[in-house]
Amino acid sequence: MSSRWINQQHQKKLGTHSAFKESLADIELRREQTIEYAEYFKNYELSLAKHQYEIEMNILQDEYESEKHSLHDMVLQAIDERRKMIKEDKEDVDIDDLFHDAYKRVSQNKRNLRKRNLERYASPSRLERRRPNRIQTLYNIHAPPNASEEDELEADFLNMKVSKWSMLTATYGFYINLG
Repeated sequence: MSSRWINQQHQKKLGTHSAFKESLADIELRREQTIEYAEYFKNYELSLAKHQYEIEMNILQDEYESEKHSLHDMVLQAIDERRKMIKEDKEDVDIDDLFHDAYKRVSQNKRNLRKRNLERYASPSRLERRRPNRIQTLYNIHAPPNASEEDELEADFLNMKVSKWSMLTATYGFYINLG
């Protein structure tokens, strides 16, 4: 082995060999270019995003303004319709009817006082004198019942019979057939 070759190997290990320095310089140049291109690309992407954001904001702003104007127009249209209705109502209203309606409203809202029972404030001796005599009609128990009374008596009898047997079955737990 020659000393020259050993010297080159030693310089390669130390990083001072000319071929090593050239390849290292090429790699560093490519790295710098890659970083520069990456920064250009980043700036391009940011400007593109800003541009898209501005476009979308302009679109949204235009939509907002158009909706605002349409709502404003709708409100104005509703107000105009109300004005027309009020004007028509005003032309149709008769003064006599107006006062008549107002009086009706006032009289309806007025509180009606109860008619007070004078018997409550009278003395007991006067109350006894004022009390009307009751007319009593005696019921003839010997007369035959009419059709409605007979139906009512029959229904009452059946209800008593059913309730008696339902009470017995509930109490003793069995069913008696009397039919």
